[in-house]
Amino acid sequence: LVCNSGPPRQWVSSYSSSRRPNHQTDAEHCAMAKVHTKRHDSRTPFWALTFLLLRVGPVMGFFSRSGATRFASASPARSSATRLQAADEPPPLRALRSFLYFNGPEATARRLVAGLAGGRATAPAGGLVFDASAPSGLGLEWGTLDDVVMGGRSASSFQLTTDDDGLAVGRFEGVVTTRGGGGFTGVRTRTLSPPLDLRAAAAAAEGGGDLTVVLRVRGDGNRFKFVMRDDEDWNGVAWTQSFDTAAGEWTTARLPLAGFVPTRFARTDRLARPFRADRCTALQFALSKFEYDAGLNPRFEEGRFRLDVQSIGVVRA
Repeated sequence: LVCNSGPPRQWVSSYSSSRRPNHQTDAEHCAMAKVHTKRHDSRTPFWALTFLLLRVGPVMGFFSRSGATRFASASPARSSATRLQAADEPPPLRALRSFLYFNGPEATARRLVAGLAGGRATAPAGGLVFDASAPSGLGLEWGTLDDVVMGGRSASSFQLTTDDDGLAVGRFEGVVTTRGGGGFTGVRTRTLSPPLDLRAAAAAAEGGGDLTVVLRVRGDGNRFKFVMRDDEDWNGVAWTQSFDTAAGEWTTARLPLAGFVPTRFARTDRLARPFRADRCTALQFALSKFEYDAGLNPRFEEGRFRLDVQSIGVVRA
C-alpha cells in the first residue's frame, strides 16, 4: 500500500490492483484513491440511517408496549397509583408513548398486514364483544389517546380491575382539563385483526330488529362517547354515539346502529358511506368537551372522572 492515511486498506488494495495505470506515480495514485473514497463515503448517511432504524426500532417497540394497556396481561391487583402512573409523566412523553403504541413500527406493520389480508371477520360468540371477567377472549389491546397529542394536559388510563363488590370491570379513569387547548381523553383499541363481524354476532344473539350496541357501564354523571371504526385508516371515519351515565349507578346504554354519527375530529362527515357492521376494526371510549360540529357537551365537567365497563355487546332490538 502506498497511502497509509488514505482510504480503508482493503479498498485501496482493490483499487490498486484493478485501476492503477502503469504510468501513474504513487502520489497520483494516493490522490485518486482519496477521491474515490469521498465518493464512497457520500453513501454513509444512508447506511447510518438504516443502522439507526434497525437499532432504534426495538427501543420504540419497548416504549409502545410499556406505555399502554394490554388487557391480556393486565393485573386485577394493580392499585390506582399504578394505573395512573403514566399520568404523572410529562405530556410530551405521554404523547410519544401514545404515538408509538398506535403508530409505531409494530402497530403500523399490523395495520398494513390487516389491510392487505382482508381476511374473514370474526363473529364474537353470543354477541359479546368485551367481557371484563374474560378480557383476553378477542385479544383486545387498549391504549390511551388523550389531548396531549395536541398540546393538552388531560390524562387517563384503562385497566382491568375489580370494584369494591369484587366485580371485574374495565376502568377508564383520569383527569380531564381544557388547559393547553385540549379538553378530551380517550381509550382506543389497536386495529383488530381479524376485524369483528358485528352483524353476524348480533344475529347469533337473542332478539330481532335493528343492530344495537349494548354497553353495561357505571359512570359518574358525565356524558361519554362510544366509537367504532370499519377500516385500517388511523384518521378515518369514527362512527360515534354519545351516552349519559348516572353517578355511581350501573346502567345499560343501548346504542342503535342508525344513531351512530360519522365523524372526523368531532365534525360530521356528511359524505361518509354507511358503517360496515361486518368489519369493525377498532373500539373507543371518550370523554370530550365537544359533542359534534363545535357543539358543547352539556354534561362536561373538568376534573377527575371514572367509567367502569362491565361488557360491550351487540343484539338485534
